[in-house]
Amino acid sequence: MYFFKCITRSYQDGEPQRRAWVPLFEKYKLDLSTSGHEDSLKRTVPILNLKPSEEGIVYIGDGGLGVRPREVDDTRWYFNPQGVAQSINNVHFIEYTSTHINIKALGIDGSLLDFFSIPKNRIARRKQYRMELSNN
Repeated sequence: MYFFKCITRSYQDGEPQRRAWVPLFEKYKLDLSTSGHEDSLKRTVPILNLKPSEEGIVYIGDGGLGVRPREVDDTRWYFNPQGVAQSINNVHFIEYTSTHINIKALGIDGSLLDFFSIPKNRIARRKQYRMELSNN
């Protein structure tokens, strides 16, 4: 799925994909959206209605395991304050448990680059996201 296609490229280039997909993602309250082919590591803050929100969806992307990573602009609003953006080779491992979705980003050498956990319980998730978003 290509919600934040162009996370690392021109933001405007992804407008048609955002208009087509985001309303559906938000309507059906996705837990997580993933994309590839951006060739860098990224994780957004939870987003709803194009702004950070405790009710939002986290968007991740990985890639670059065979190509040079793209340069990223880590000052974009959807990476701050709790998002991640790095120009580095990586891959995500996603584990679904009875209570959480756990996401690890590993470097090409196996090093842990990022870890976060999404509670399946929406009340617990809102509380976690509220706390994360308030920690500027």
